[in-house]
Amino acid sequence: MGQPVIETKEGYILLVTDRLDRGEAVAEALGIAMDVRVTGPDFYNQDHGDLSGDVCEGVVTDIAFNREASVKSLRQILRNKGMREAPLMSMLRKVDGSEGENNFMRAKAVGAKICLSAATPPRKLAAAVVNTTHPDQSIVDRIVNRGLAKSGLAVGAILKVVDAGGAIDLPTVDAGVDPVINAIRHGGLARWLDSVWVHDDTTYQHSLQVAGLAAAVAMNLHFPKADQQRFIRAALMHDLGKGRIPLKILNKPGKLDDGEWAVMRTHAKIGHDILVRGGVTDELTLNTALHHHEMLDGTGYPDRLRGDGIADPVRLMTICDIYAALIEKRPYKDAKSPEEAFGILYSMGDKLERSMVDALARAVLKPEEREAA
Repeated sequence: MGQPVIETKEGYILLVTDRLDRGEAVAEALGIAMDVRVTGPDFYNQDHGDLSGDVCEGVVTDIAFNREASVKSLRQILRNKGMREAPLMSMLRKVDGSEGENNFMRAKAVGAKICLSAATPPRKLAAAVVNTTHPDQSIVDRIVNRGLAKSGLAVGAILKVVDAGGAIDLPTVDAGVDPVINAIRHGGLARWLDSVWVHDDTTYQHSLQVAGLAAAVAMNLHFPKADQQRFIRAALMHDLGKGRIPLKILNKPGKLDDGEWAVMRTHAKIGHDILVRGGVTDELTLNTALHHHEMLDGTGYPDRLRGDGIADPVRLMTICDIYAALIEKRPYKDAKSPEEAFGILYSMGDKLERSMVDALARAVLKPEEREAA
């Protein structure tokens, strides 16, 4: 599979809350930029000792500081070495008047580095936490980097099955989907595409490029959230069959001959078979892996499907796949500019669904660039 991708272990934020109804919303707000674990005085079977296994990058409190049980639980948590060394940030439910002043003093007494109003908007809360835990990074940096790390782990889990066989780790794959959506929504597609080059394996790069394009066009077309997730998951898994193609063919610095091209074309069927054997049953994922090189005029492969024989989501993924291949730089070719790439897509005529090329163009290009293409 070429050079391995280096996986770095991400730390986590510990959210300590005594409001279970609020905890989920706060964790979701923070979760766009970092992993979050939740605990508190009212959690059953709580074992603070097991919180120190990984790296805690910060502790955020959402407790009533005038509630003795909550403060006692927080102090107990902070006795863990990993917790003591992490910055403590407190959300205060009252910030005005004498009660607000008392809350502030109680938070400072337990070591709070910063205090925020519990009414702080979620994005500002996440930005404040990132600024405290990672002052060298912006909130957008964290969101994009987290998306890249999580989706990279997902692709890695898929390719491990290519090498070793067995079941596909679907929870790890699914854990890489929402971070892609968040990265595109908050950081933008261009930033995602540029960041993907941190991976030095061409299959990783291509899968992550296609996943980002899939997220951008799905959001632009206002897919329901569940459909966005399925579409991106299919993108992450669409090309796993290339893991069985010899590197001398996959990375050949020049045009493939007929025999090599015949081998390359087997990757779609190989990928589909690996997914089936790996326990994947989602029809979109299976169809995408098998048919993402089919063309509407019947000239594609492996089954030479035509027109309505190709499902709409697969047609759209095919366009994302071709566009990603065009803008990628390889030792044997220069990257096309976005305008050049869309010029090629439009020149393919009846092979592709014109309205879907238009949809991708709206998601990728500025209005003036769409005119040029």
